[in-house]
Amino acid sequence: MIRQVLCAVMGLWCLTAQAVVLEGVGHGTIVEGNLDQARADARQAAMRDLALQYDATVSTEDTLENGELTHSHTQLSAMAQVRNATIVDEYRSGNLLRVTVRAELASAEAGSRGSSCNAGDAAGLRKRVAVTGFPILHTEQGGNRSLDDASEQLPQALVARLQERGQLQVLGATGLKLFNDPQNAPTSRTNLGTNHLTNVVQVARELGAQFVVSGVIRDMGLNDPDAWGSSIFARMQRSAGAVDT
Repeated sequence: MIRQVLCAVMGLWCLTAQAVVLEGVGHGTIVEGNLDQARADARQAAMRDLALQYDATVSTEDTLENGELTHSHTQLSAMAQVRNATIVDEYRSGNLLRVTVRAELASAEAGSRGSSCNAGDAAGLRKRVAVTGFPILHTEQGGNRSLDDASEQLPQALVARLQERGQLQVLGATGLKLFNDPQNAPTSRTNLGTNHLTNVVQVARELGAQFVVSGVIRDMGLNDPDAWGSSIFARMQRSAGAVDT
């Protein structure tokens, strides 16, 4: 009887060791309304997350010259066999799509290599950076559509610039406002001892990002208001009746 129970326990342990059920989170950016492509990108990122959770290998190589660090290279890789992958949750915030994938994972050696999920070229895994909106402190300084939309246009331009460099996985959450009270938002001019964000950790966790970039547009006023419209081109427009200011 004891032998039968022991065999049953060992059989259960072997089954558990062969496959485990995990959930991974991935993000994708919706570009020009292409939701399907964003979902595919997010699912692929979630699959990498699953593989890293199951079995990850980290190797680091540092080079020192005269006691100073001159080169540092970290490689992260993982390989696992994924079965029955299913999207169990999908959340959209602006142009950011987050999906949660549940799947069974086993060692890649247990199955054919062709059906495995290769998550490394470890160096290809990039850090995730979320860029949120930049609220305008003095909205009365706007006056035209370009300036009025600066709270979203500025971070969108930042997202585009970071994506062009290709060194980071950039999540555009420009519709998300990190500061409920922009007037009292942290700034480098305040005391560093009190310059803390209480909600940035929660936002980073919700977006699945390691870093969150945000800010406040505090001043859009002219350095010299009397110079407004004083250019030669502006004068020519007024003389031609093109403008009334």
